[in-house]
Amino acid sequence: MARNPRRSCIFEWNGSRFVEFQTCDGAWGYNWVHFEFDGQHFLGYADHTSPSGLMTWDGASFTPFQELAPQGGRALRFFRADGQAWLAFANLTGESFLYRWHADRFVVHQSLGGPGAREFAVAQTNNALHVIKVNFIHGTPAAPKTDLMSCVYRGSRGS
Repeated sequence: MARNPRRSCIFEWNGSRFVEFQTCDGAWGYNWVHFEFDGQHFLGYADHTSPSGLMTWDGASFTPFQELAPQGGRALRFFRADGQAWLAFANLTGESFLYRWHADRFVVHQSLGGPGAREFAVAQTNNALHVIKVNFIHGTPAAPKTDLMSCVYRGSRGS
């Protein structure tokens, strides 16, 4: 049995310390994002070996809402632009996507490239919104490819 089993947990402050509140399905969690939108609290969870996705708060716990990828998850970034809600999902081993809120869920708006994504940043300038995808690594442990180019995507109005 593992001394430090891999599991991802949500902790709650009890007034004097953090205590375990909820355990999530997933063995190799990498990133969390919390956001409130349309009257709901969402918690995004990116996991490398298990499904990555979104959960919603039901008043007592976080419950599954939407799966984004079966594996390879590294990061999520929620942002608003042009009156819409957006979610960028980084996948180290597969396709990364930009999602747009539509009809009570996030739907794929566009692909943000293949394997290697590690993180996202969002930058607003006077002229445009930019989504920066930070690429990290792909390949195998025996033959890693680390000289990846990161990408900057410029948003256009009405896209």
